[in-house]
Amino acid sequence: MMSIDIELEPEVSVSSPTKLFDSNFGGQPWAPRYDVSPDGEHFVAITRAPPPPRADRLHVILNWFEELRDLMRTEQ
Repeated sequence: MMSIDIELEPEVSVSSPTKLFDSNFGGQPWAPRYDVSPDGEHFVAITRAPPPPRADRLHVILNWFEELRDLMRTEQ
């Protein structure tokens, strides 16, 4: 995301772009993923979530139905 300053008086001048931050808006080019507030001071953006961490373990529970049945009996 970049920012520039625009001056209209006494003549039109445009500053060099300044980098605000890196962005990962994603999505389609025709579908806006951000919007600027009416005062131009704030904006909101939809970004891609980081990928979930890779699982390093797999838990296999055997006889889970019997364990559930036993738990249900003890709660009654």
